[in-house]
Amino acid sequence: MKTGVQCFCNALKSLASGFHRNDDSWAFSTFYEVVKHGILKDRVVVESTNESGAVPHWDVVDLIEFKDEKEPEWIRIGYYRKPKHTLNWGSQTTITEPVSIWKRILVNAAQEKKRFRDLLEDVMIELKK
Repeated sequence: MKTGVQCFCNALKSLASGFHRNDDSWAFSTFYEVVKHGILKDRVVVESTNESGAVPHWDVVDLIEFKDEKEPEWIRIGYYRKPKHTLNWGSQTTITEPVSIWKRILVNAAQEKKRFRDLLEDVMIELKK
């Protein structure tokens, strides 16, 4: 399968049951209209900058395992939002790629743009603290 921007289909699985589910299968419909079934293996949730009166948002980075793929570990970035009292998956589209593609994206961006390289260097400094 070719890699590319992936679209998560809310109709296939409700994610409103909580941030930290990691024991369930999920279905993903890709740009190429292929449905992929994977297992959410890990999740990082970071509270977004939420302005007073705005709908709260949380950014999410997922590690998803697609066992039948040549490279089974993929990363997806999306977000949750909580209008009123219900936590909902808010991403209409996400980028979901094998780990090697994420590495290539980050390396290429850092090589091409100093501001991006500076950001990654700042991240490394933070990690060493």
